[in-house]
Amino acid sequence: MERFPFDACVSAVHFTGATGQIVRVFKDQGEQRLACDLANIMCRALPPDWGFKAVTFVPATLSALRYRGYDHAELIGKALASLLEVECVSVLDRPRTRDQRKLGAAARMANLAGGFSPKVRELEYDSWLLVDDVFTTGATLCAASQALRNAGARQIDCVSFARV
Repeated sequence: MERFPFDACVSAVHFTGATGQIVRVFKDQGEQRLACDLANIMCRALPPDWGFKAVTFVPATLSALRYRGYDHAELIGKALASLLEVECVSVLDRPRTRDQRKLGAAARMANLAGGFSPKVRELEYDSWLLVDDVFTTGATLCAASQALRNAGARQIDCVSFARV
């Protein structure tokens, strides 16, 4: 890959022992209330000149959704959209992939290749803020961004809570 399929990306914090624990408690221990706190922190990291028109999120896999009972990125996306006073739209289908957490960089890219597809043929907006919880290798945001591009997104800015 010569360049990322998104235009810009920012992460609110570095992934450390403490921030990793916050993510694990949010995702794996059911503390859904943390979505608003994560969104507040992420909102502060956004450059003021980003001109996105709507927020979307990297959807969880169906198995992760069944396991957790909620889509963690969707909760963050909705909370962030509310703070930003824009719409949060679910535009990507859930991928049929394996859990990324134990995969290396090349395996992550292969796991997600073509893993996302847009729910619609043409997007309502041409400028998006794409939300995810953790940026590790960029494979997830790349695959999701490519699906948005394929559906006509002109501008894609990404935000994650933590960056490994």
